[in-house]
Amino acid sequence: MSKSYQETIVVSEALLKRWQSIIDLLAELSNVPAALIMRLKGDLIEVFRTSNSKDNPYPLGAIEHYHHKCGLYCEHVIRTDHKLLIPNALEDPDWKDNPDIALNMISYLGFPVLFPDSTPFGTICVLDSKYNEYTPSIEKLMVQFRDIIESQLAQLCQCVDLETELEKCRIVENLNTDFLNDSLTVPQERLQCITESLVTANRKLKDEIQIRLQVERELKRAQQDAALASKAKSEFLANMSHEIRTPLNGIMGMLQLLQQTNLDDEQNLYITNTFEAARRLTGLLSDILDLSRVEAGKLVIRSSPMNLQDTFASVETIFSPTAMSKNITLNFCVSPEIPDVLLGDVTRVQQILSNLIGNAVKFTDKGTINIDAYPLPMQKDSKLWVLFSVTDTGIGIQEDKLDSIFSAFEQQSEGYQRKAQGAGLGLAICKKLVELMGGTMSVASTKDKGSTFNCCLPFKLAEALDAMPVSEAAEGKRKASVLLVEDDGLSRLAGQKYIESIGLDVKMAKDGEEALEILSKGIFDLVLMDIQMPKRDGVSATKAIRQGKAGRKNINIPIVALTAYAMVGDKDKFLAAGFNGYLEKPYTMDSLGDEVRQFISNA
Repeated sequence: MSKSYQETIVVSEALLKRWQSIIDLLAELSNVPAALIMRLKGDLIEVFRTSNSKDNPYPLGAIEHYHHKCGLYCEHVIRTDHKLLIPNALEDPDWKDNPDIALNMISYLGFPVLFPDSTPFGTICVLDSKYNEYTPSIEKLMVQFRDIIESQLAQLCQCVDLETELEKCRIVENLNTDFLNDSLTVPQERLQCITESLVTANRKLKDEIQIRLQVERELKRAQQDAALASKAKSEFLANMSHEIRTPLNGIMGMLQLLQQTNLDDEQNLYITNTFEAARRLTGLLSDILDLSRVEAGKLVIRSSPMNLQDTFASVETIFSPTAMSKNITLNFCVSPEIPDVLLGDVTRVQQILSNLIGNAVKFTDKGTINIDAYPLPMQKDSKLWVLFSVTDTGIGIQEDKLDSIFSAFEQQSEGYQRKAQGAGLGLAICKKLVELMGGTMSVASTKDKGSTFNCCLPFKLAEALDAMPVSEAAEGKRKASVLLVEDDGLSRLAGQKYIESIGLDVKMAKDGEEALEILSKGIFDLVLMDIQMPKRDGVSATKAIRQGKAGRKNINIPIVALTAYAMVGDKDKFLAAGFNGYLEKPYTMDSLGDEVRQFISNA
């Protein structure tokens, strides 16, 4: 009967359209490039329906030989008649040679679709080009869609069975004409019964279709509600980020200026502890935002020229004071075999290293911490894979905690939770960032002896870096001058004092309108521009400057955005609006100085 079903079941155009809607909706809700309905036809597996999603490599009607490529995900589902979940085939020895990987599909979730006699029709599945564990809600949604398809198949099969029975009756009628002439009521009653059954089945099929259409409408509404909720969440996070970062920037700026005054030891201790608390609050805010971006699939990995020696030096500057205070030795080593210039996301690489080194310093009371970077053999894709290792002699991690250490908000019940502060987000963000960059991450640890965190990241090779353009003031012809545009009084005062402390002239404006007026009357080498301000905001003011409304001499003046807008895409948006640089609040005086020196080298 199963062969008969495979050969005789024809899915109508109307039903095909409904199945197409199902997988399009599944792909959208799952946020994956490919959702498929696969059909088994003899010794072939056919792409029966394929989602109209971006970057879907599976064309409608594509065929694979069943049993010939027994590594196929769907072949396994059909053969075992069970769900298959593969978060990352590249790390799975049973699946790393799977033919689907050639299409860059490394994660898979699929369920078998059966005829009513439990023989296979095919599969319903989703595939992703990146690591994906697939949430229980996605699994539940796929089971519901699978049940809809199986229910419709069952009704099609019932119609086929009834038609087959009717055909048998016709054959019997032709072969036994004489007998039937003697007892006409028997076949007539039989035909009447079959006709009534067909009518009943057709009515049930119509009812089922109406129910499924209602389910699809409800799912669509749920999808729209989810999209609105996601937008509201993003707007809330952006607003809260801005409102928290702006006062934090003023607080941290004033604390740093206060540290430069004559303080006794007790006062200096109070200021240092207060600044550390503000810095920790800033880090927590950034971690929460980063985690929400990654989970929403909205964190974009950038590629720009970078130097690992510079990246290591930057991280060393951050953690050396804390390590020295604990009598811990930090050893940084970048292999000389790594090229000077790579193409990668320097911000995310530094974020990963900072989290790993920060944990190592936090949980190590004595000994050494080694931070190494070594190249791995070149791959066929011409990428250079770099192995980063952070090894400490700290408290280590319990063996039963190793599997959960990369989960959000997870901490050790001893040591991590009791001896140190933190929300348990750092390692979760690290792992998600590494996977988003196409790399892998692992940990090896022995309780009370230390831990080693390894992450392997791919980079592209790049040409030598070009020199940054600098102001004419760098040549020593005159003293450089900066225009600071900031509506928050505390941040404006902190910025003013710091810029003056590094030997530069500074003028201040409270909004974009005042900035245009001051620029048109003076000579400046750099503008530090806040974004959200009254009268005229920073973006509008920058566009006006580029249009010559502050004088033609200022059309190309370097402008750096100083802003509490730190959500994904904000930096690109501001650079596209005409800014030359971007510094998110709250910033340290050192980071402000680094940004200024990119445009005024003698600052």
